[in-house]
Amino acid sequence: MSRDETDSDGRTRREYVKYGGVVVGGGLLAGCARQSGSGSTATETSPGDRDTGQTPSGTTSGDVGSESTAAETGTDTPTGGSGYSVTLPPVGEVQFDSVPERWVAYQYGYGDMGVALGEGEGYVGTNKPENYPDFFYDELPGVDFDAAQLTDIGSGDKEIFYELDPDVLFLDPNNARSRFDWSDGDVREIRQTVAPFFGHFGRRYGYRYQANYPQLGLYDLFETVAEVFRKRERYERVKAVHDDVMAQIRRDLPSEAERPTVGLLSGGSNVADGTLYLMEATAPGYGRKQYRDLGVRDVLENVETDSPFYRTDFEELLELDPDAVVVHWTVQLSDAEFETQFVEPFEANAVGSELQAVQNGRIYRGGTAEQGPIINLFQTELAAQQLYPETVGDGELFSRETLAAAITSGGAE
Repeated sequence: MSRDETDSDGRTRREYVKYGGVVVGGGLLAGCARQSGSGSTATETSPGDRDTGQTPSGTTSGDVGSESTAAETGTDTPTGGSGYSVTLPPVGEVQFDSVPERWVAYQYGYGDMGVALGEGEGYVGTNKPENYPDFFYDELPGVDFDAAQLTDIGSGDKEIFYELDPDVLFLDPNNARSRFDWSDGDVREIRQTVAPFFGHFGRRYGYRYQANYPQLGLYDLFETVAEVFRKRERYERVKAVHDDVMAQIRRDLPSEAERPTVGLLSGGSNVADGTLYLMEATAPGYGRKQYRDLGVRDVLENVETDSPFYRTDFEELLELDPDAVVVHWTVQLSDAEFETQFVEPFEANAVGSELQAVQNGRIYRGGTAEQGPIINLFQTELAAQQLYPETVGDGELFSRETLAAAITSGGAE
């Protein structure tokens, strides 16, 4: 049925989906701002859309594996003809009459959740698919997903959404307003004639609207996505792998005083001309979950910042002098690209070369901020190898075969 077709009773093809919460009421959407809450935020560019993050309300950012309990999200199986409902702020309660088959995820984190649930075949669109770190899946036998199959929805062209014809949009409607410059009317149109929105922007980016609803953690969001796809048991299997890794990390972490200080450098920094932006390494949100889980000491811990991106220079960075510098959003770069863009400019600068991180060879590629459960496990392992070489070295924190089996195993859900 096309977007202009209606059912016999005059409803458009998506209007049978019922919505609750603030999206319907319009209060949150109508009141949100489209720009950062601080005029001093830096604009970051490729690779990816380099955002920052935020955790569930009430958790401690330094706790290992801190994730809040997700909201009630319906039963484990569809409830006959009446369908089932799943709840997520800010969209509220969304009712489905069947399990979605085709889906769009603006953020790779949601895409990774879908792949982890065995739903990669139905993933049809995302933002900047060329930057999706699907190379991690190459290590998982039987987990086949190629981001090249995805359509780029980053332009916000509504016609793309009609052409893709998804059953659900894993996209925070507030983010659609901010990134696509959509009006309330645009959001309402797509919701009513294409598919329901089901998304929560899981990383703090400085948008004012993020202060209006609680920020959830990676496994909170993963659990709700699992409820949408009716894949509770698969979620539990993947979570069990994660929980084992968290237990191992807790067991092996050195005392806090022995943990490294980390300067998390924005990948949008231009090291060659001394334009440096630091980010809070342990800020809440799924984008930096691995650093919180690894208990690192944030070099910005005692620095007052009013922006997600703290502009600094070589001189101030030398005063902070972190044990290691990790460059956010650069895991997609080759070794040669990373050396050219980040390591060599530090070494060539008279002040930058004095950093202990430079002298000790501890300028590292950092993970993508967009991570679901699979990407996060790999990026946690990568960060652990970088920051705790004495205890982790090149060792693996989890079995690839075990994770792959958790994702691909069939059986009742």
